[in-house]
Amino acid sequence: MTTINTVQELKDILDLKNPSNILLDVRSESEFQDGHIAGATNLNVANMPHFISEIKKLDKSKNYIVYCLSGGRSSMASMIMGQQKLSVTNVKVGFPAWVAAGYPVN
Repeated sequence: MTTINTVQELKDILDLKNPSNILLDVRSESEFQDGHIAGATNLNVANMPHFISEIKKLDKSKNYIVYCLSGGRSSMASMIMGQQKLSVTNVKVGFPAWVAAGYPVN
């Protein structure tokens, strides 16, 4: 598992538009609907049975860039995903830092 420590680092990686990178928001569905990083897909880590069944379906050839509100849930999700042999990049900074930087949200 690799780590992203700043929103600028995350933006730089997303700007590369590498089709192997999949941005995954692991917050709740309501948090995601209230706003998320443009291009992200939502998979709520708090809904553990569903989360585990869904990550087992993910393409192992992709790299999943995982973020949440403040880094706690993304760390947990990244660890679980790594146990499933997925390539994971954990984002230690959360969605509010992305918003504060003025980067695109949906």
